[in-house]
Amino acid sequence: MQAEAIANHILDVASETATALTQMQVIKLAYIAHGWNLALKEKPLFDDPVQAWDHGPVIPDLYHAFKSFKKKPVTSKAKIFDIVDGKLQLTEPSINDLDDNERAFVDQLIRKILSSYGHLTAWQLRDITHMPGTPWHTITQQYEAEIPKKLQIPNELIMKHYKDQLAANLKAS
Repeated sequence: MQAEAIANHILDVASETATALTQMQVIKLAYIAHGWNLALKEKPLFDDPVQAWDHGPVIPDLYHAFKSFKKKPVTSKAKIFDIVDGKLQLTEPSINDLDDNERAFVDQLIRKILSSYGHLTAWQLRDITHMPGTPWHTITQQYEAEIPKKLQIPNELIMKHYKDQLAANLKAS
């Protein structure tokens, strides 16, 4: 699964409630969904790497897909180059390629992420991903001056964090 398909589904679900999202919000929500998927299913939601940038975890392909919107709401879906009928074309990836059970799970997960985090601003989401103990914080705290470019956050670290969050939530309820 490509991160663009997840981002596009986030935009689709958000549009059902007329919720406008900035590129930073879309990226952070995709990252959070990825983390919860790792915790719940022990497999990545998408194949794209997650990198530690100054403003938290970033999926570079999503950043590049939406960077032209800057701080304005994203008004079009992510597109990728794909081969359709033997021709190179721009397409909008979607979760429709998943089987029915997996598509239903991903849809439910995205809806839960949006109901839990979709009301938060880009900067609030950034702050959540910067908190001590988060994968971004853990991987970047060893660098005093500047985070190296293309520093990846391993899925194992993301999964551990969200499994810890899941355990804490279960314990609290």
